Amino acid sequence: MRSFFLSCLCVLTLAPFVSAQVPGPGVVRAFTDAARAARAAVCQSQPHYILMVEAQKQAQLQASLDVQGHQQWSRRYRHLQQRFGFEYTFNEICAETWGRQANLPPRLLCDEFFFCWRQSVGHWRIASQRHAFYGCGMAQGLSGRWYGCIIVADRK
Repeated sequence: MRSFFLSCLCVLTLAPFVSAQVPGPGVVRAFTDAARAARAAVCQSQPHYILMVEAQKQAQLQASLDVQGHQQWSRRYRHLQQRFGFEYTFNEICAETWGRQANLPPRLLCDEFFFCWRQSVGHWRIASQRHAFYGCGMAQGLSGRWYGCIIVADRK
């Protein structure tokens, strides 16, 4: 299983998204503009080591199970409250790539994650806003799929 922390540089990559799922150039342009705004907002947030570690652990758990999800989120949430205090609230978003994307470079994997999050209002609310702190990680499962996770913290 391969894994690594998503760096701010990876999240800020502004290359256009290219995928067979995207129907045409107008859609690619619209997504690219939205992704630029989202990446810029996330990276204006302060990276936090604890959130990076927790996001990486979650990405690795998803990869080991080869299942995307928020497994054990309530446990992680309580752990984060203990570390940060009760004046913060936390959110987590996860995504996975398609098997055919196993060998994509990290910047295109990040594009895929943001593309997935763009499809859901709730996920996009997290992916496209500035937060007090953030952490992110990704890991590859045995199937070749990559799993990404971003955890954010905001003051209540």
